[in-house]
Amino acid sequence: MFQSDATESFGFQAEETIRINYFSLRRMCTALYPLLRPHARVVHVSSSFGCLSQITGDDLKKKLTNSNLTETELDKIMHEFVDAAKSGRHLQVGWSDSAYTASKIGVSALAGIHQSIFNADPREDITVNAVHPGYVDTDATLHKGILTPDQGAVAPVYCALLPKNTEIKGKFIWYDKTLADWKERYFLQLNIEDERKESEEATMFSTCVKMLRTTSKFASLARYESTLVIAEHNNENLLPLTCNTLTAAKKIGGDITVLVAGTKCQAVAQNACKAKGVSKVFLADSDAFKGFTAESLTPLILKLCNEHKFTHILAGASAFGKALLPRVAAKLDVSPISDIINIKASDTFVRTIYAGNAIETLKSKDNVKIISVRGTSFELLPLEGGDAKCETVPTDDYTSNQVQYIKQELSKSDRPELTSAKVVISGGRGMKSGENFQLLYTLADKLNAAVGASRAAVDAGFVPNDMQVGQTGKIVAPNLYIAVGISGAIQHLAGMKDSKTIVAINKDPEAPIFQVADYGLVADLFKAVPELTEKL
Repeated sequence: MFQSDATESFGFQAEETIRINYFSLRRMCTALYPLLRPHARVVHVSSSFGCLSQITGDDLKKKLTNSNLTETELDKIMHEFVDAAKSGRHLQVGWSDSAYTASKIGVSALAGIHQSIFNADPREDITVNAVHPGYVDTDATLHKGILTPDQGAVAPVYCALLPKNTEIKGKFIWYDKTLADWKERYFLQLNIEDERKESEEATMFSTCVKMLRTTSKFASLARYESTLVIAEHNNENLLPLTCNTLTAAKKIGGDITVLVAGTKCQAVAQNACKAKGVSKVFLADSDAFKGFTAESLTPLILKLCNEHKFTHILAGASAFGKALLPRVAAKLDVSPISDIINIKASDTFVRTIYAGNAIETLKSKDNVKIISVRGTSFELLPLEGGDAKCETVPTDDYTSNQVQYIKQELSKSDRPELTSAKVVISGGRGMKSGENFQLLYTLADKLNAAVGASRAAVDAGFVPNDMQVGQTGKIVAPNLYIAVGISGAIQHLAGMKDSKTIVAINKDPEAPIFQVADYGLVADLFKAVPELTEKL
């Protein structure tokens, strides 16, 4: 709010005030209203100046009091005020000489419009009210206000805590919790009796706040962040994805504990202790965890979470993590958050949706946040510089009665693992047969590269499905990605578009893969790939 001695032009004041007080509120409502649940309470903080008695234009008042007024029409009225202010015509068209007044009238009118919208919404009993909190002692009033901040909070809190199925909807609430008509009411000065009444209510409000802050139920909301990272390993070494996940855990903040569960995995736990930023490592060494089945690990994780009150549980977004975390989340009755690519705050996370074509930012209110991490989006945390303590946890009997681990057969290859390789060469339907993938294997040997494939090549039976790169396959982000005979369906792009450099070889110049490629070669792959191999 601009002060009376502001030197900026009135047109500038009008534009900034409407932008901040009105349109920012509009955007906030648009973003948050889809998240509201039945019986939600919305409070628009208006002002005594948000009443039509503050302006003189009859035509203007008629527009603003139209029961069929829409958001779009109200936006237009606000824009027209700004235009009138810039040209010096605002008084002529019926506005006052206060941009603040115009903005708060917009806020008051908006509450009524939004209530009309929610009256037809299938979500039950959502209320939207505007409130005048009183003349409060703040920086904005140059500390001339006669109400304390606690007293000013009485009416907004009253509106926020209205009981279910209240009849107070789309109303204008005065600082003393009485209903007022924003279309008529004038600014009222507080009298001594008002001050006494408000002081008593403010004292009650402050007492309630103190009680909420000290009760265990609400104190838990502000508890210190602590993260449990579920290590993925082969009983000898931590897998790189766990080191990526540790980097994500550091962005959350607070203490980081690593759980290493397996068979004869003491060496893995000692390596985890070396990671800088890790506070403690839990070692659960037992034959019960042979095969790392979700059925045996879940009870252990739930016990540790109950004992140590972790606020976050993280694992990599691998087959291991995707099998384990949803089970843990279901047992804790929380919603898992999958495949995050960034962390904005301890409760706010970013992930891709719609095959990587859109970015979603979501905020979790769960007491325990269960999160799988896309490894390619976070740097590897080096296993050095740390000195965490290793604590052996009782394993008791975690053998599952539902699943029995028999054996695991892994294909062996001299090439690097697909998700951690610095160079990846993938083939698509254009390879025409599995035998032709030998062209890519020969090139990969020269580049020390891993070999992948599109879903089309996997579905055609050219290669096994563990080579699939894409939304339903493996996510890779190597320094160099070479796509051979791949058209570039969005599902495939979702799995490799974060690669540092993308090279595409395809005989179709219109293939979508060229839109994301840094270098493209329109050529017959059966000629281009052997020539490239020969040059190397």
